[in-house]
Amino acid sequence: MKEKNIPLVDVILPNYNKEKFLEEAINSVIVQTYKNWHLYIIDDNSSDNSEEIIDKFSNLKNVTIIKLRKNKGPSFCRNYAMRISKSKYISFIDSDDNWLGNKLEKQISFMEKHNLNFTYTDYTPFFESFGKKKIKERTF
Repeated sequence: MKEKNIPLVDVILPNYNKEKFLEEAINSVIVQTYKNWHLYIIDDNSSDNSEEIIDKFSNLKNVTIIKLRKNKGPSFCRNYAMRISKSKYISFIDSDDNWLGNKLEKQISFMEKHNLNFTYTDYTPFFESFGKKKIKERTF
């Protein structure tokens, strides 16, 4: 894809009390090799330290922070951000997810090449054991 022709992707991240994973989720969007994105972080009235973590990113021009005064649930958060989105593509990331650095680049390139309006991606589960992250083996 030529740099000036790459479409904008709005990334929607709803959060409720996920302070343990939130910063890593946000950073996994920021480090994407695909650079034409806008991140909407919707905090669903968290009662943990999520707000402090979110505020670290308030100075980034391609990040919009929305703080709800009442807990509405993740579907409300996603739908709210979709209503204000103006991009060609929308991508969702949960606050306890972590994207590979080239996720958006590969996905958007594939969609543009094949003229697709919708795709989905798989995931690799991991868990922490004694402070080390381990990827769970999957058999099909």
